[in-house]
Amino acid sequence: MTTTPVPPPRPQPDPLTQIRDLESRFANAMTELYAVGNGLAQIRSSLSAAAGQGSSAAAAGRPQVPSGVPSTGPPTQVPPVAGPGPRIPHPSGGPGDTGAPGPTPAAIPAPRAPQPHWWERPGAVARVLGVIGAVVTLIGIALLLAIAIAAGVFGPVPRVVSGALLAVGLLAGGAIVRRRSPASPGAGALAATGLAAGYLTLLAATAVYGFVPDWLGLVLAALFAAGAFVLARAWDSELLAILAAAPPVLLAPFVSGIDSVATISFVALLLVGSAFAHLGREWGWLYLARTGPSVAILLAGVGTQADDTLPTLTVAMAACLGMVAAGWVERSRRLEHLPTAAAAASGLPVLLAVALLEDGRLAVALALAGVLLAGSALVSAIAARSGVSRSLWTAPMAVGTVLILQAATGVSDETRAGIALSVVAAGYWVVAAWRRTWPLAAAGAVLAAVSGLTFTGVLAATAFPGLATLEDPLVIVHGLLLTALAAVGLYTATAILGRRDATLTLIAAAWAFITGSATIVAAGTWLGSLAGESRVGFYGGHAVATAAWTALGAALITVVAGRSRHRDLMVRLGLGLIAVAIAKLFLFDLAALSGLFRVVAFVVTGLIVLLVGVAYSRSAEDDDSEPPPPQPESHPTVAPTGRP
Repeated sequence: MTTTPVPPPRPQPDPLTQIRDLESRFANAMTELYAVGNGLAQIRSSLSAAAGQGSSAAAAGRPQVPSGVPSTGPPTQVPPVAGPGPRIPHPSGGPGDTGAPGPTPAAIPAPRAPQPHWWERPGAVARVLGVIGAVVTLIGIALLLAIAIAAGVFGPVPRVVSGALLAVGLLAGGAIVRRRSPASPGAGALAATGLAAGYLTLLAATAVYGFVPDWLGLVLAALFAAGAFVLARAWDSELLAILAAAPPVLLAPFVSGIDSVATISFVALLLVGSAFAHLGREWGWLYLARTGPSVAILLAGVGTQADDTLPTLTVAMAACLGMVAAGWVERSRRLEHLPTAAAAASGLPVLLAVALLEDGRLAVALALAGVLLAGSALVSAIAARSGVSRSLWTAPMAVGTVLILQAATGVSDETRAGIALSVVAAGYWVVAAWRRTWPLAAAGAVLAAVSGLTFTGVLAATAFPGLATLEDPLVIVHGLLLTALAAVGLYTATAILGRRDATLTLIAAAWAFITGSATIVAAGTWLGSLAGESRVGFYGGHAVATAAWTALGAALITVVAGRSRHRDLMVRLGLGLIAVAIAKLFLFDLAALSGLFRVVAFVVTGLIVLLVGVAYSRSAEDDDSEPPPPQPESHPTVAPTGRP
C-alpha cells in the first residue's frame, strides 16, 4: 500500500508582504466602490434630466414619451429626483472619475512650515562672514597703503607691491573657490575683496606716491572698474558687485585724502563704471550701494574745495552726465525708477559746487543748465523709441531747472531775474503741453512760483500808499508776464488732462486777478513818477483797477456766460467780482482816494453796474420769451404681443 506524501507546509509570508497584499486588495476594493458610486451618480443625473423634460412637456399641455418607453397607453410618469448625486472622485483621478458635478469639499489649509532663522537659510552665514571679512581686510589694506606712512612702516614701493600681491592673491582665490563650488558666496566675497584692494592700490600709486601719471591712472581705474563689474555680471553675484562698489569708495579718502581731486575722480569713475553690472541683471540693492556712498564722498570733496571749485565742479558734472548715460543699461520696467533716482542724486554735487562759486555763477549755471536740458531732450527722444527708462529724462531736467534758479540768484536785480524766470516757465509749459507730460509742467510751475515771489515787493508797494515809489518800467513788464502765465498754465493743464479742471481754472483766475491788478496800479504809479507825483499815479492806478474789476465782472455776466457751457458758474464769478470791486470801492478807495479819483471811481463803477443790470435783465426777458422746444410726438406703445 502506497501512501500519498503530505506536501510540506506553505511558508508564511513576512508581515511586510502581508501589509502590501492587504493594501493592494484595499485599493482594488476602493476602485470598485468608486466605480459603482460614480455609475449611480450618472444614472441619477440622467433620470433627473428625463424628469425635467417630462415636467416641461406636461406644463405646455403636450405630454412627451421618454425614449425607450412604448407609445401605447398613458405616458409613463418618471418620479422626480432630488438632484444629481455627488461626484465621487477616484483616488488617483483615473477611470473611476466620471467628471459628474458635485459638491466640492472644503479645502483644508496646509499647516505653515516654521520659518527658519536667518542663520539657517542657505548661504546666509557665508555671506555675512564674507562681508565682514572683506571690510576688515580692506581696512587693513588702507592702513597698509596710507596710514603706515606716519609710522614709517615699509617704504612706498613695498606698500604698493604688497597691496598688489594681496589683491592678485584674493582674486585668484575667489576664482579657485568658484571653480570648485560655483554656488558658494565665498567666491564672490574673495574676488570682490581682491578687486577693491587693487583699486585702492592703484589710487595710492597714482595720487599718493606718483608712481603712475594722473591720466594713465584714470584710464587704468576706468578699465579696472568696468572689468570688475563685468566679472560680477558674468558670475551673477550681486554680493560681488556691492563689495566692489561701496567699500573702496568709503576707504578712498583715507588713502589719498578727501581734498584731493584724484580721490573724487576715482570715486566718480567707480560710480559710473559700476553700471556695467546692471546689464541683464535686476539688482536693486546695487543702486543704493554704488550711489549713496559715492554721492556722499563727492559732496564732501566739493565742500572742501570752496576756494577753487572749478576742478571738482568738472568732475561732478562728468559724473552726473555719466550717470544719465549709465541709466540706459537698465531695461527692467520694475526697476526703471532707480536709475532716475541715481542720476538725480548724482546732480547734488554739481548744485553744491555751483552754489559755492563766488564769481561767474550766472554764466556757469546757465551753461550747465543748457547742457543738462539738452541731454534731457535727447534722452526723452531716445526713450520713446527704445527700451530706455521712460522717466530717466526727468533727472537731468530737474537738475537743470535748479541750475536755472541758481543762475537767477546771480542776477543783481530781482525784477530782471523774475522776468527771466517767467519767460523760462512759459517755455517749459509750452513744451509740456506739446509733449503732454506732467514733470515738465511741474518744473515750469516751480519757476513761475519763484518768479511770483520776486513780485511780492511790488504787491506790497501797490497796497500801501507809503510804499508807492515804483520807478522801474520793468516792473510793469514783469507783471504783464505773470498775468499771461496764468493763461499759459491753464492751457497746459487742459492739454495734459484733456479737459478743463475747475480747481486749476480758479487758481489761474486768482493768479491773473492779483498780478493784473498789481500791474495796473504799478503802471499808474510809474506814470505818476514821470511827472513827479507818484502818489497821484498810485491813486489813479487804484481807480482804474476798481473800474477794471467791475468791467471784467460785467464781461463774465454778459458775454462769457452767454457762450460758455457753464453759464451759472460764469454768472456767479462775475457777480462775485463785482461784489469785490464794490467792497474795495467803499473800504479802500473811499478812504485812500481823494478828489477827482474818488469821483471817477464811483461814477465809472456805478455806470458799469447799471449797464450790466440792464443787459442781464434784457437777456433774461429774451430767455423767457423764447417758445419752448417742440416735444416729440407720442406714439402708442406697442405691447410685446403685437396688440396695441
